[in-house]
Amino acid sequence: PIDNEGSVGWILNSIKVKDSKPYAYDTTVSALEGCVTITSNFSMVAVSVYPHLVGTATWKIFADGKINLTTNMKIGKCIQFDKDYDKDVDYFYQTAQIVNYLPKFGVNFEMEKAYENVDYFGLGPNHSYCDLKNACYFGRFKGKVSQQMFDFIKPQESGNHHSTVWAAVYSNDKYGILMHNDSDKGFEFSAI
Repeated sequence: PIDNEGSVGWILNSIKVKDSKPYAYDTTVSALEGCVTITSNFSMVAVSVYPHLVGTATWKIFADGKINLTTNMKIGKCIQFDKDYDKDVDYFYQTAQIVNYLPKFGVNFEMEKAYENVDYFGLGPNHSYCDLKNACYFGRFKGKVSQQMFDFIKPQESGNHHSTVWAAVYSNDKYGILMHNDSDKGFEFSAI
């Protein structure tokens, strides 16, 4: 697959950001008057390095079916060892000084195939990314999830939508999930 991180890809590889996996330190669950709250302290960490990211995720699940996710995250420290084993040198990096974003950080929801409809307000009608959005315009777009995939000759990312204000994925019976955030920047999503 083709990687779309461009000029920072080698940096992300050198500090093992792409190898990071989520690690939950602790999780608590509480229920109060029609709301279940799940709070988890977590990090994104790779083998032999300090966490790239530490944070808290709080899920609030309401009786009417609404789900609210709040995250509080901080980019952490990373350590990289010199590959020349004759030297006993450690290189310490502040991840935030090397990259100003962490790629591919998000939440995945797996849904049944019956949830084939997608409706969103953001950049479209084609896929868009932070570095590939000039051929798109803001609007409301509807379609099928299966139409979101573009078959490139070389397999690569497809179906992403940048600067999305809200998005819905739902069945023909109109049951599904509606996503939005409170940020002025919007969010990125893919229904694939």
